[in-house]
Amino acid sequence: MKPRNHSIEVSATYEDLSERAAAAIFEVMRSAPRGLYCLAAGDTPRRAYRLLARRVLDEGLNVSEMRFVGLDEWIGLDGHDRGSCRALLNELLFGPLGIRMDRIAFFDAKSADLPGECRKIDEWIADWGPIDLVVLGIGMNGHLGFNEPGTRAETLSHAMDLEEVTQSVGTKYFDSGTAPAGGLTIGLGQIMGAKRALLMASGEGKAGIVRRAFSSDSFPEIPASILLRHPRFSLLLDAAAATGV
Repeated sequence: MKPRNHSIEVSATYEDLSERAAAAIFEVMRSAPRGLYCLAAGDTPRRAYRLLARRVLDEGLNVSEMRFVGLDEWIGLDGHDRGSCRALLNELLFGPLGIRMDRIAFFDAKSADLPGECRKIDEWIADWGPIDLVVLGIGMNGHLGFNEPGTRAETLSHAMDLEEVTQSVGTKYFDSGTAPAGGLTIGLGQIMGAKRALLMASGEGKAGIVRRAFSSDSFPEIPASILLRHPRFSLLLDAAAATGV
């Protein structure tokens, strides 16, 4: 696998991967202090965000003019709910860095007007974009955000019925042992419109889908494969996730 104009970096351990990702995000933030950033929630980037917050504070990087937009959210949740994407980012980044609420646009997936929530995010990206950096993970079915297999390349923010595998993996975030059956997500069109895209994957459980997604263009069966078409895409893996790559 050797995508044109893309970088693939393999780290020995998850800690090394996290340090490399934090450094990469920091450098983009330093170069674009008024940029728009879209950051995935989830277990894989958790350590990277902690390291990023520490470095921003240690080095005194001014983040007050940056803006942030949510990648996705489980339908039925908002930032007050344990397990929500917003709650994780509040804990790891927005809170520690003192990001003002007027600098963040995130899906309120408890809203009675979900199409309106999608329009709100679309308008935020249109007004303040394009996104300078989107940080992504990859689902076990190859999804990006909650863009499940079969999603069209040109999509903007939308609601999505989630596949069983996505719900099954998502149960780890919820004390109830069940995950919502739907999600709100920015679209693949907006991800592909970002100036830079960075995808992190960790652990041998992700090795198979990483290999399938990035050994050849398998879009739309594997949504993450669309990143092979992105002009500035970085794939960051630990050794376990890179098996067979």
